[in-house]
Amino acid sequence: MKKAFLVRFDLQTRVIADVPEGFDPNDCNLIIPEHEEAFSSIVEKAANNIMETPYNYLYNENAEIEEDIECPYDSEDDE
Repeated sequence: MKKAFLVRFDLQTRVIADVPEGFDPNDCNLIIPEHEEAFSSIVEKAANNIMETPYNYLYNENAEIEEDIECPYDSEDDE
């Protein structure tokens, strides 16, 4: 029997970045250029880490799987 599933990977990587004094990535003001630059730099470095070696991050222990009941499998999906 075929079923549709949604698979989510929980990825995490470590990066080092220069940030302005008092910068908090969870409470920063992206209107302030220094905060926006720091935040973007962190995101870019993290994405580069993951894209460089994705198979270091995509494995069974990082996967969350659930059946897609909102858009279940349809035989037309095979076409």
